[in-house]
Amino acid sequence: MCFVRVYAEAQNPSNIIQTTLMLFIAPVLFLTQTVAAAQKDINIMYLKWDKAVVAHDQKTMESILASSFVAKVKQSPKPMTKKDFISAITSGWKRADAPKEQSFTTKINKVTLANGKYLAKIDESVVFKMKGGKTQKVDFKSLDTWVKVGKVWQIVATEHLD
Repeated sequence: MCFVRVYAEAQNPSNIIQTTLMLFIAPVLFLTQTVAAAQKDINIMYLKWDKAVVAHDQKTMESILASSFVAKVKQSPKPMTKKDFISAITSGWKRADAPKEQSFTTKINKVTLANGKYLAKIDESVVFKMKGGKTQKVDFKSLDTWVKVGKVWQIVATEHLD
């Protein structure tokens, strides 16, 4: 919105109501568009994460998590670092008897903007192929905190909700 134009229109009394409404509505519309665009970008990052877990692509997983990343999970009394979190996921990859990720799916339920960070409430589902050929599905909910640094989206925190 051009504020010079808004100022000029405000000089005309018949435009005061219209101009006032524009000043209040425009930021809301801009914020909505920003969150929608962020959600689209974040969804692309989740697709990369999902593929990386199944492909055992640790390098991609590490690139999606910020160096300052912390995870709050119920299995750990204190927050996990990026290194600890990646290790917890990848520790079984080299064991022949460990379950193998057959699929990993992330569904975004809602993205909100708070203090310059995007909070994504998500459902995640992983299907493991167990020894003997059976499969086991594990579902969980998380709240991820995303930031955009330059052109790169990264998760700075995750909290498992169930």
